[in-house]
Amino acid sequence: MTGYGRSECVVNGTLFRVEIRSVNHRYLDVVVRMPREFLLLEEKIKKEVQSTFTRGRLDVFVTIDAGGGGRRQAEIDWGLAEQVIRSVRALKERFGLVGEPSVSDVVHIPDVLAVQEVEENVEEWEEPLLRVVREASAALLEMRQSEGAELTKDVLKRLERIQLLVASIREQAPKVVEDYRERIAARAREYVQDLDIDEGRLLTEVVLYADRSNIEEELTRLDSHCKQFEHILSQDSPNGRKLDFLVQEMNRETNTVGSKANDLVISQAVVEIKSELEKIREQVQNFE
Repeated sequence: MTGYGRSECVVNGTLFRVEIRSVNHRYLDVVVRMPREFLLLEEKIKKEVQSTFTRGRLDVFVTIDAGGGGRRQAEIDWGLAEQVIRSVRALKERFGLVGEPSVSDVVHIPDVLAVQEVEENVEEWEEPLLRVVREASAALLEMRQSEGAELTKDVLKRLERIQLLVASIREQAPKVVEDYRERIAARAREYVQDLDIDEGRLLTEVVLYADRSNIEEELTRLDSHCKQFEHILSQDSPNGRKLDFLVQEMNRETNTVGSKANDLVISQAVVEIKSELEKIREQVQNFE
């Protein structure tokens, strides 16, 4: 399910900002992007996000800004600076030179002034950073729940349509056998115009056909799956994978109905059911 969550806070002059973006994914895939020196906290951030979500591709963007200071530090090698100054003065006295070494002259000597990376105390920032991750996750969850409510309405409407189509197939099913009886009777009369039709043989053929084309079990299971779908949608727990499975089962039953019932009206209804199921399947990818 698509969505976006964001949160930030400032602790001791350091800004912590977390943004989480989610897109559809069959399973849960959490990717964290953050400053290299804080990678020690990556797994904890992932676990924090995973405690809230069960499906989706989630990109977590972590920004940590110390306000331009505190992460790099200038260091002066006082011993080396002193040696440089003494050496310059000795050079001046020995050769009768004039002038004193300037600050610029000294600091430009290699290693006298060095800028070093300051190692961050990662543990110190763990609590505020994870708090911001939780807040961003909550904001994303709220957006996904709002979208989920709208998706649920759409899916329920399509389920209702499927149930109406199943009812129409059930009404049409007995006519299929009667139509078949009339077709083979007409064909028999065409070939044996001057003879009486063997009603016993005709009845046997019709009974065999009725048995082969009986779709009542499949229709009953489709009805049951629709009710299960509605029940799962009414629950608050994560249900995306269950719904995935149900859509597969409903597709299987629908295919069987289409292959067993050799009837144009039923075939058209089967095509409509499969179309609705495909739209439901796409929507189900958005559910937790």
